[in-house]
Amino acid sequence: MKYKRIQKMIIKYLEANGPSNTREIYEYVNNKDANGIQSHALNNILSKNPNIKASHMERIKGFSDNSYMITIWKVD
Repeated sequence: MKYKRIQKMIIKYLEANGPSNTREIYEYVNNKDANGIQSHALNNILSKNPNIKASHMERIKGFSDNSYMITIWKVD
């Protein structure tokens, strides 16, 4: 599997920090790993890994007074 190392990193992060949103996981991986990951690849990892489950959706505020929905992920 192409992103096996990053999958393990994400699972350890979620076990240590509890449920986290996609943006927090993206920032963690890109700060910790020298090569990082693109957002579409991260979304594929999160949605297709059987150990990681989507918990719920949460509305967060963006830069210019707009808000959007983001997925909260947890380890099953």
